[in-house]
Amino acid sequence: MTVAAFERYRENVGILVTDGSGNVLVGNLRRDPLVWIMPQGGIHPGETPEQAMYRELEEETGIKPGEVSFIAKTQNAIRYKFREPMRLDGSEYSGQEQIWFILNIIGNPGLQVPMDDEFLDLRWAEPSWVLRNVSAYKIAVYEEVFDYFGKWLS
Repeated sequence: MTVAAFERYRENVGILVTDGSGNVLVGNLRRDPLVWIMPQGGIHPGETPEQAMYRELEEETGIKPGEVSFIAKTQNAIRYKFREPMRLDGSEYSGQEQIWFILNIIGNPGLQVPMDDEFLDLRWAEPSWVLRNVSAYKIAVYEEVFDYFGKWLS
């Protein structure tokens, strides 16, 4: 039995970077300037979730692997649906299935948006602020992520 396009979930990673004081790193979306999200991105063929996480982190934020320390990752993927099916990487998906990672920033590297097309700006924010400024369809995912990693955010 084949899976219909509307049932397909894209394999993805989500990245929660904390400053050690309870704040998380978020980026202001270039395609929707009123929305702020945590870094995320697809897993390429042959790539592990960990490799995808470090690649996406550097592509979207400029933060290199040596500037963060790994804390934990979710045991299971967290799914969410797009507002409407989306075409990505040549296939149509109804949502994403994300493995989430929590990392701690080391020191105080300056936040500079790389020449990636994802974000206009980067900032540190409290989780409650992030929940008020993320797309409605991602709120439940972010609540689950903040709950899962809560002991490292207090």
